[in-house]
Amino acid sequence: MVRASMSRDGVPRPIFTVPDDHDRANPAVADALASGRARSDEALAASRALALAFAAGGGARYLDAWIATVTAPLAAEPDHRPAVLAARIENSLRSWRTLAETPTFPGLAPDVAALIEGGIGRHAGALAARVPGIGASHAEATHALLVAGLAFDGAEGLAERAIAELDRGLAAGAWPDGGHRTGTLDDHRRATRRYLAAVENARRFALHLPAGFLDRVGAVCDFLLHTAAVGASGRLTGSHDLLLAGEILDRDDLRWAGTEGRDGRPPAQRNPSFRYVGVHVQRTGWGAGSTGFADERRLLLDEHTLGASISTRIGEMLIAPEAEEAGTFVTRTGRWRINVLVAASETRRRQLALLPGGAWLLVDHGRPDDTVTCLSPGTEMALAVSRGSWVLRGQAADIVLAGSARPVVTSAGDGVAIEAPRVHTDAIVALIVPHATPPAAPPELEVTDAQPDLVECRVDGRAVRWRLT
Repeated sequence: MVRASMSRDGVPRPIFTVPDDHDRANPAVADALASGRARSDEALAASRALALAFAAGGGARYLDAWIATVTAPLAAEPDHRPAVLAARIENSLRSWRTLAETPTFPGLAPDVAALIEGGIGRHAGALAARVPGIGASHAEATHALLVAGLAFDGAEGLAERAIAELDRGLAAGAWPDGGHRTGTLDDHRRATRRYLAAVENARRFALHLPAGFLDRVGAVCDFLLHTAAVGASGRLTGSHDLLLAGEILDRDDLRWAGTEGRDGRPPAQRNPSFRYVGVHVQRTGWGAGSTGFADERRLLLDEHTLGASISTRIGEMLIAPEAEEAGTFVTRTGRWRINVLVAASETRRRQLALLPGGAWLLVDHGRPDDTVTCLSPGTEMALAVSRGSWVLRGQAADIVLAGSARPVVTSAGDGVAIEAPRVHTDAIVALIVPHATPPAAPPELEVTDAQPDLVECRVDGRAVRWRLT
């Protein structure tokens, strides 16, 4: 159990917790709770709505409802689920700080304050015995222990242990280049929010960060920065996380991405490789020139599955991954004016080149019975034949296929699936041109040669050639 006493002014210290959607005022939820028409949800997010309603001048009934909402679960036996324990600790402390920063807050009665403090201590003790082993859940639980240790006098030892455990989890969960060892990219973002919060709390309370912690957090932010893409909403994925990182780490490149080009300075890199995790990125730009931020395009290649995703105006186009096979995966870069990404297994090679103007050229080598599958957003896809190639005109992009039999186009959720069978043993070549509005005429593709180490073709009359070395 955490045994501590409150800071001298009778409220928790000004700990930093991660901003999220629950920080928006929600009068309907607050009114329902204050009037008794609704109960708090299990994660205690409702405590935030009540604190914000009181801070907005809502009156004492919101404060009374907040006390009832927070004290009931904290007075009971702690939950056995780490996610619930962590959320309850952070939400209680965050909403209490919101109240404390409101000029009209009269303070809490000593017995109420002691009950809440003691309940947070019991929850922290229960959570310390149930911290998940790795990943986002580990980071969220450990950061909850950190703020529980910082919020009150006398619990600094818990905070120091939590910092050390966060450092262990970061080293175990992220490769040296910032890529994720386990879980998904979304899990990686969730964990990063807590690593950033730990950096801010260490600054506020003069805590010592383990050697290399800041560098590892910076590397993770680099990975999230370069893998982010503008989605169907027209917004950059995770922009709020990148803005948070820019403020905490004082980095202008993260601010630029987080504000979608309105503040900061554009990142210097457009085509980084994260070789530990096997992810390679090509980007048309960062919106610093004549192309707007939302109109820039990003391709991500996963060399371990040979799969790739290309951002379009209405969502991600997926070049479907292949089943992993035994063999060594390699990446090489073309040396002829074009950025070329190559992923290969013993049986298959996939090359992707970023062309001037923002189109991508895919060259897929495989066995005679292999196919290339693309998943494209948009509900419509027109198919035609032109100069011996198949032309597919869609809402997100135009695709021209050479070396393919007639593609099969089927509906797939909110998009379409395109399956292109190989017509002979040579490569399938696909020209992919994302667009906001379909051009009047489809793009033209003429393939002269498509060998594993040499590619020659013409795209809209312009020669394209690369040799891999």
